[in-house]
Amino acid sequence: MKVSLKSFIALLLGLTMLLFCLACDGGGSLESTAGSYAAGIGGGRNTGCGAITINGGTVTATGGNYAAGIGGGGPDAVFAGPITITGGVVT
Repeated sequence: MKVSLKSFIALLLGLTMLLFCLACDGGGSLESTAGSYAAGIGGGRNTGCGAITINGGTVTATGGNYAAGIGGGGPDAVFAGPITITGGVVT
């Protein structure tokens, strides 16, 4: 997995991940590219995840084969908790 953070803080609280942009003027960025069957942000192979909150910035999340960019991992149907995006650009 490749993860690049610029002006972000990522907090892992049990099964919950919170991403906070430190440069809310658009300067913060996060790029996450997962390996096979893993979500870019979220669960690994056949693994779900808890809540994910993204608060601003530029986020690019690319999942591996059969997995979500943001959410649960693949290839079997695995679910994620609520995903909340409150601003920024997310692809």
